[in-house]
Amino acid sequence: KIAFLFRLFDNKASSASLDTAVMLETEETVEAETSSEKTGKRESLLPAEDRIVVEKLKYDVLCGICCEIISHPRQCLSGHAYCGDCVAKCIAKEMSCPSCRRTLTEETVARNLMLEEYIKEFLVHCQYHYEYPDEEDPEAIVDEAGCPEEIPYHLLDQHERDCKYSWIRCPFTYKVDVIHKVRKLSWQEHKDICEFRPSICRYCDACHPYCSLKEHEAKCPKLPVKCPKCSESFLYKDAGTHKEKWCKEELITCPFSKHGCSAKFLRKETDQH
Repeated sequence: KIAFLFRLFDNKASSASLDTAVMLETEETVEAETSSEKTGKRESLLPAEDRIVVEKLKYDVLCGICCEIISHPRQCLSGHAYCGDCVAKCIAKEMSCPSCRRTLTEETVARNLMLEEYIKEFLVHCQYHYEYPDEEDPEAIVDEAGCPEEIPYHLLDQHERDCKYSWIRCPFTYKVDVIHKVRKLSWQEHKDICEFRPSICRYCDACHPYCSLKEHEAKCPKLPVKCPKCSESFLYKDAGTHKEKWCKEELITCPFSKHGCSAKFLRKETDQH
């Protein structure tokens, strides 16, 4: 009985339904993008209608116009139900019901209370039940480490706002050209092992990502080094100057080479030469 009452469109009207959806598509896309820009809210990459727990019941609750889960259901005189917003747009454009072609007006549409209650308790997977390997592609795969909850549809938004399995960008990656995401409940553990966690150089006290700390410390300007020739100690930043001016074991040319002397000797032998 439920399947009969909630059927959204029959085979004869499928093309009409598609025409209606196409006519409304541009307006809806612009409105959605504008709303997203104003609120800053990131839409789920996998829509709720693709996260319904019992797949075979999916088409009982899909709107025949927008093909999403029916929101604020309104039905025509023949009992075909659609989203309240979709019906309102059809009325504004003087369109008929996509399924039976009966006229749609404020007087000929009504709430479907039974469908409202049915949809409220419809079980849907949390969006954090999945992972998205590529954010540019909404292809989702079930993540065994993701949220295990099956949530009644009317509680879905609240659950996802508070879900401990939600993804957050690791704050340690904001200063590097990398985006790494971690689940909220794993953050405390992750922050202690993150390869981008801030680490202090033991020589200059500067802060660097952990993954590049060893590379930095190997060439840190304040790294104490010892000359392999004369064993004198100095800072890494002074290595060039030491070799050019101070190393006593460095082979140099005679200071009077411009006057014709071609002798070469160790710097410590300069006075003797």
